[in-house]
Amino acid sequence: MKKALAMLLSITTVATLFVTPVSAAETNSVLSEKQTNNNDTSILVESQGESELVSVAEDDSTRTVTIKNTKTGEEDYLKYDKSSNTIYSSITGKTINLNNSEISGKISPDSVSSYSFEYISYSDIRNALGTTFTVAGFVALVVTKIPAAEFASGVLTKIGEICTAGGFGSLVIPNDSNHGIKLHIKTVKYYRTRMGRRQVYKITHQVMSVNTY
Repeated sequence: MKKALAMLLSITTVATLFVTPVSAAETNSVLSEKQTNNNDTSILVESQGESELVSVAEDDSTRTVTIKNTKTGEEDYLKYDKSSNTIYSSITGKTINLNNSEISGKISPDSVSSYSFEYISYSDIRNALGTTFTVAGFVALVVTKIPAAEFASGVLTKIGEICTAGGFGSLVIPNDSNHGIKLHIKTVKYYRTRMGRRQVYKITHQVMSVNTY
């Protein structure tokens, strides 16, 4: 988990979490293959001879995102408690209260398609992931907070650029609540009509871009 990840990523998507394939012009190492393993969702992030599997398991009360080093077997996890709106991190042993956090949902419930921004402060990232920023760790944090998150083409490459800021292979996360990473989110609601009533049957969230702020 603590080893630096380079910009070139290899992503395998499973079940309901989708990563929009990145074109060969952006990176040659992104895989568009989709596989299904029961109801679990996974992303495989590979770089510099290392690979980490980010897996999501969800029930009515929690969403647990596990980060596993596929070579060493080392695992960490983030657990989102839906009732308390908190995230517990096994990496730091800390609990993040999203009610008081910079990770904030601003998604309109009325539109078929809507756009919003999520601001995740460095201090919140630090509380969740420790002092070192890695792509797998940040992806895990995003999918812990945003259900069935998708990543548009180029977004993961941009995360990799942020991760390797300064050319040191990883970003040491400052304890700063005023700055962090901003996500541009597109939300789409899918409707169908049953017995004359129009009802939402699926909602998707796609990360369109990421930047620091």
